[in-house]
Amino acid sequence: MVFVATELIFYAMDAVNALQIFDINRESWVPWLHLAMVWATLLCIVLAIFYKGAFDSRLVLRRTTVASAAGALAVVIFITMETAVTETLEGVFGFESRVGTIAGGVAVALLLRPITDRIDRRLGGKGRGGNPAMADSV
Repeated sequence: MVFVATELIFYAMDAVNALQIFDINRESWVPWLHLAMVWATLLCIVLAIFYKGAFDSRLVLRRTTVASAAGALAVVIFITMETAVTETLEGVFGFESRVGTIAGGVAVALLLRPITDRIDRRLGGKGRGGNPAMADSV
């Protein structure tokens, strides 16, 4: 309904301009109407989730919290491992530039790839390419 109402407002503005009732500058109203449309849509979704109970809000909040915490933990682990590997590579090979940092980041990403593949398969039942049958062969 929000999208239909927005389109009806645009048509009404065109009709008012065509009938020369008012001189409405449509270009100045378009960004504001689109912004209002986005916020009204978000408000409708929030009301559906929390007020009318269309979705289980506890499930939405729990999954969001778990996903956010897991993402933050993964970033901390990656940064810690990347720093350790970078310092080791710089100490062993004597890198003076950003080559050590790049090599450390690539090495940690390659080390963590099997773990992320396994987590993806557990969470979504999919492997690379989205084919569940291929997930076991990877």
